[in-house]
Amino acid sequence: MKFTIFLFCFSILFTSCYSYRSVDLSTNKTLTLKKHKIKTKDGKKIKALVYNANKDSIFLIENEVKTRIALSEIEQIKERKFSYLKTIGFPLIYIGVIVLTISERSTTINIGTIESPN
Repeated sequence: MKFTIFLFCFSILFTSCYSYRSVDLSTNKTLTLKKHKIKTKDGKKIKALVYNANKDSIFLIENEVKTRIALSEIEQIKERKFSYLKTIGFPLIYIGVIVLTISERSTTINIGTIESPN
């Protein structure tokens, strides 16, 4: 029981408040000053802050190093978005499961065995 509660509490600590959603580059949406996950056509995965973009390439900062990637080299790009479900919903679900588990265990009554006289 203690291990279960510990596991739920530990998982609450590592829930992320952010998720990544795909971006369509053809819509000319502003990508600048937001964190992105970029997957290139050669399989390289990058998490970086995009600080400038134009119709041919994007410029990003990864580990304090500025780099340029051509849009033709990008297979997929995802934008980091704040997620209310992950921030509020998951911890509430975890707490609810813990409360239900504790309340179910506390309402169980052990009467014992009844022996009849011979």
